[in-house]
Amino acid sequence: MRARLVGADQAGQTGVSTEISLRLPERMFQHPLARRIISARKLLLQSRSVRAPRFSSS
Repeated sequence: MRARLVGADQAGQTGVSTEISLRLPERMFQHPLARRIISARKLLLQSRSVRAPRFSSS
């Protein structure tokens, strides 16, 4: 994930931080079925990034 802070005051002045990259922690699932579903989802997401992009024929 990439994040940047933006702040503004009542006078309309704004300030912007530099952009940083960070990784959000994963949720830990305790139920065995939920763990298997998350594992399958990760595999699908990984295989999706390997496949060639699809283009619309419209």
